[in-house]
Amino acid sequence: MGWILSDFTFKHRSIVRDVFVETGTFNGASLMRAALIGFKSLHSIELFRPSYENALEQFKLFPQVRLHFGSSPTVLPYVLSLIPSSQTVTFWLDAHYQARIPEEKDPNVGECPILAELDIIRRHTWLVKPVILIDDAHMFRHEEIPKGFDKTQWPDVKQITEKFGAMGLVLHEHNDILYGVVPEW
Repeated sequence: MGWILSDFTFKHRSIVRDVFVETGTFNGASLMRAALIGFKSLHSIELFRPSYENALEQFKLFPQVRLHFGSSPTVLPYVLSLIPSSQTVTFWLDAHYQARIPEEKDPNVGECPILAELDIIRRHTWLVKPVILIDDAHMFRHEEIPKGFDKTQWPDVKQITEKFGAMGLVLHEHNDILYGVVPEW
């Protein structure tokens, strides 16, 4: 919700890679921008069936887009198995609950699957470290948890920083997005 995708840059460098992997398709806006900006291959995972079915219709003319139905911690290992280790990847992690419809959250992981997603990404073999973006940074600072959310189900920035560090990435924050990038970025 926090990021308006426009030019896919961070610190004046492009974050467009070979592959875009998104968790949380929602209305398809981020995926559409990524498809139009030049990613060669795109994958998006959606848990809420109506959003998934809408995306199937919206992206039927985009052969480079593959949509996957299910919970991101369950489906992400499969998606990663489809990506050759020689390809570079940008992740957009946005599968967390939006406090609208209970079916938008997986009861096995609660409101926010970020830590599980990061563990899966960390265990994958990378020739080039990925770029990881996490939407709604304010939720992980635990300062502005809106009504309808359970703060205990959201990791804090320190936990995410530790996960990034285990992958050799450093955390930056800009425009309500947490960026995990290599230190020399």
